Amino acid sequence: MKPKLITLLFLIISIKSFSQWLDPQSIQATVLIEKIENQNFITHGTGILIYNYENPSEGIVVTCAHLVKNKKELSVRVKPDSTFLEIFKTSGQNNVFFDNALVIGNTIRLIADLSKENIIINEELDIAAFRLKKPPVFQRADTSGTQISLSKLRWIPESRIDYKKDLSLGDEVYFIGFPLGYGATESVEPIVRSGSIAWLPEKESFFLLDAFSYGGNSGSPIFRKTLISAIPGDLNWTQIKFIGMVVGHKSIKMENILHQPNPDELKFEKSDIDLNIGLAKCVYTDDIMKIVNELTNKKKKD
Repeated sequence: MKPKLITLLFLIISIKSFSQWLDPQSIQATVLIEKIENQNFITHGTGILIYNYENPSEGIVVTCAHLVKNKKELSVRVKPDSTFLEIFKTSGQNNVFFDNALVIGNTIRLIADLSKENIIINEELDIAAFRLKKPPVFQRADTSGTQISLSKLRWIPESRIDYKKDLSLGDEVYFIGFPLGYGATESVEPIVRSGSIAWLPEKESFFLLDAFSYGGNSGSPIFRKTLISAIPGDLNWTQIKFIGMVVGHKSIKMENILHQPNPDELKFEKSDIDLNIGLAKCVYTDDIMKIVNELTNKKKKD
C-alpha cells in the first residue's frame, strides 16, 4: 500500500474519532446539578466537568454562582454506566452508598461538599468552581479482572478548550443542559441546542448567542467545532472545543399581557411578563479557567 494512501486512511480514521467527541464526550462531560432541600433532590441547573491536573483523583465542576450561593452541599447527578447497572440490578439491592456516590435505581448522585476550601465563587461573573471526588472504580468479581466505573464521565482536558481570541462573530455552536427540567430523567438525558455567536464585545466580560436558553440552562457548556487542518480535496480535520458557559438570557418586560398561566386550564389573566428575546448571555473560558486555577492553587496554599 502506498504511503500517501496509508496517510489518507489514517486521517479518515482520526477524523471519525474526533467527530465522535461531538456527541458522547461533550454530553458525558455535562452533569445535572440538583439542590438538596429537606432530603429531597430538586433539579437546579447544569454543570461541566473539567480535568484536574493537580489532583486527577478529583475533578472540577464548573457552574453558575447563583446555583451554589449559600449552599453547603449539592448533588451532581450523572448518567450511569450500563455494565454497572446490569450487575447492580442482579445483586438484588435497591440502593447503595459508595463514599460520595449514592446509587438509587437507575440514578447515580455524587454528593459535593461545598465548604469554603472546596469552592470558589465569583458572583460578578456568575461563575463557580468546586471540587468533586471522582466515582469509584470496582474490580469485577470474576476471572476477567476487568474494572467497572459507576459512570462513564468525561472530564474536559486543557487541549479541548478554546478562548476568546479563538472566537468569531457568526460561529456556529451548540450547548447542552436541562432547560425547564427537560432531560432530568433517571438516566440523565440532557438537551442539545444550537445557535451562533451574535455579539463579541471587546470590553465586556460576556458574549451573546443567537439562541433561546431557559431556566435549567444556567451552567450549560457551549461547544464549537474547530478546524485543526485542511487537506486538498476538502478533507478537514476538526475537533470540538469547549468555549464558554451559559449564565442567563436577555429579556424585556411586557406589561399587562393577557396570557394563560396554566396550559391545562382555560383560564386567562393579565400581568407583567418577562419575554425571552432569544439572546443567551455567556461567559468565556478565559474567566472560567482563571477561577478553576484559583481553586486548584488554593489547595496548594492550604
